[in-house]
Amino acid sequence: MSLQEKLLVELDDLVMKMVDEIPFDTNDLPEFAGRLFDFCRENPKFLQIDSWRRHQNLECPPFMKKVLEEICYEIQFAQEDGILPIRFAPAQLFSLITKFAAVGSYHVMHEDVSDLSIAKSRKLVCNSVALLLR
Repeated sequence: MSLQEKLLVELDDLVMKMVDEIPFDTNDLPEFAGRLFDFCRENPKFLQIDSWRRHQNLECPPFMKKVLEEICYEIQFAQEDGILPIRFAPAQLFSLITKFAAVGSYHVMHEDVSDLSIAKSRKLVCNSVALLLR
């Protein structure tokens, strides 16, 4: 197995772990973003490998692709039910939410920050997503 294949398998494994640890709930996307922030902080390889995958213009590994499709369908249904705003396509909305969590967690992983700063960064991620959904 090539290094590229090994990294994609590892990424898929991390996505499986994420799905197990972070329930996706269209009724509380700000808190989902906060939990994703926590996951990214605790699992830095997730962001590293996914950033590498994007840089290499590689497709998502199979399980990750399936999860993204399911989440986008859930967002679409929530939009149709009036739970979520329709100004963003489902994939765009999920991408924005994940980017907020990733950027926030990247910041606190790469700087010497206190627990208070981590809590403030997490709150900023959650508040940003809440504002996005207004």
